[in-house]
Amino acid sequence: MYPYVAHLGSPWVAEALARVLAFERGGVPITPLDPPADPKGRDDVLDAMSEHRVVTVLAPYLDALGIDGGMADAVRVMRQQYVTAGLRLQVDTATVSSLLSSIGVKHLVAKGAALSAMTGRSPAQRGAGDVDVWVRQVDVARAEAELHAHGWSRYRTSLPSPSDGWRWRLLLAVGNELPQKDADKSSVDLHWRLTQIAGEGIPRFEDAYERSVPVPSVGDGVRTLCATDALCHLAQHARKDVWPALRYVVDVVRVIDRCDSHDVLVMASRLPNVALALTVADIVTGTTVEGWRPDSRTCALALEAWRSCLGLRSTLAHRQRTHGVQGLKLRARSEWWQLRSVPTWTARASW
Repeated sequence: MYPYVAHLGSPWVAEALARVLAFERGGVPITPLDPPADPKGRDDVLDAMSEHRVVTVLAPYLDALGIDGGMADAVRVMRQQYVTAGLRLQVDTATVSSLLSSIGVKHLVAKGAALSAMTGRSPAQRGAGDVDVWVRQVDVARAEAELHAHGWSRYRTSLPSPSDGWRWRLLLAVGNELPQKDADKSSVDLHWRLTQIAGEGIPRFEDAYERSVPVPSVGDGVRTLCATDALCHLAQHARKDVWPALRYVVDVVRVIDRCDSHDVLVMASRLPNVALALTVADIVTGTTVEGWRPDSRTCALALEAWRSCLGLRSTLAHRQRTHGVQGLKLRARSEWWQLRSVPTWTARASW
């Protein structure tokens, strides 16, 4: 069994997810997993599926997992809601990409519908979310103006505008995104760099664009990060958020399966975030990449990340991971782990 701190339905969902991934990756037959017998336990499992955002991953395998009756009906209803929200995100991703292409702004779409399509799934499978679009720094003002012309507006109007001189230049220098909202469409995170802190293998826009791959199933002209760049981004994002949900694990495993195993091992040897992502994924899959041997420091943090991930409570309660002194300590430990890792500084210097 996994070294988790058990909270409500998360352990059950983690075990079900492990069996589904083993089937998808290696054809290992899915053995039934008895759901809780009491109504409260079943509700906890359904809440955990929703919180971990893995409804669409588990829904096709309900019979094999031993889920039937009213619980199976509830999962199918949730799946329909996720797919509907995912279709909305797919349409909005194509719309944003089309708008930027119309004014000649090169851009890349990260995560969301594009990531789902890049890993060979339906673009709508990951469900709702934001449209994360990455543009060059010199194109931020034009891209934002085009979005505003079509109904989006800033979440925070107090942030400087291009006419604000040094304040705008300072924002571009130290920030990384301008979130945009629209009452009828998905939110858009307009990035000029994917991460707040430089380094950890995140490439320059020009290099990422050259290696990017088209995802025509999302929309004409939509391009996303190649598998290795997507892995770097997912690993950094998951570590920053201290692995908040099992959805992150699914994304990492599926992207790793699109990469060359030798490339993954090389990345893990020089990029701490990728090493941590690979180690957390191993807790679910057993062996994600043959030949990977993490050091003791990475293993220790991976176990902490796993406990944090499974510490989610029901949808009506606060997340233990992000509240109180425990949450602050875990985040501080994660940041200190990265800062003291020598490869991190090497990567930042090259960035």
